[in-house]
Amino acid sequence: MKNPQKSGQISKAPAGHMLTEESLVAVPISGLRASAGSKENGSPVAGLKTTVARRALVAPKLWCPHPANTVCMQVSGGSMEPYLQDGYLIVVDKKQNDRKKLSGKIVVAQHNKSGLAVSRYWNLHGSESFIPDNHKYEPVSWNSSWKITGKVLWWIGHSD
Repeated sequence: MKNPQKSGQISKAPAGHMLTEESLVAVPISGLRASAGSKENGSPVAGLKTTVARRALVAPKLWCPHPANTVCMQVSGGSMEPYLQDGYLIVVDKKQNDRKKLSGKIVVAQHNKSGLAVSRYWNLHGSESFIPDNHKYEPVSWNSSWKITGKVLWWIGHSD
């Protein structure tokens, strides 16, 4: 493999296609925390607009359909286990926030009082709620205090 600083080449893909700087995006790591059913609240909603990222993940553009609207944040709590565990980084597409298209998907939502939360959003026959994957936790009914921030695209974490 060539030195990436000299050629722009990062690594070889299995099919022989080269990953270049043009095929990658930097996803900012926000430092925000999305509560996953823990007793603590998530980061304040205002943090989405005011937080300046000092670090970033590099990912293929194919993994981030709207790179300018994509951000990483950390999961806090265990209500989304086994998929999302406490401390995992989630990648959120803030452009994908239309509730009509997100039923059954993992989303980050914001609440004026409790801040950011991560859960699975369901709209079943007009009844909207957040249902955690870990069934030890109770579902949360949707009300006007909630707003979908974005869809969780993928995540990174280490399992013990």
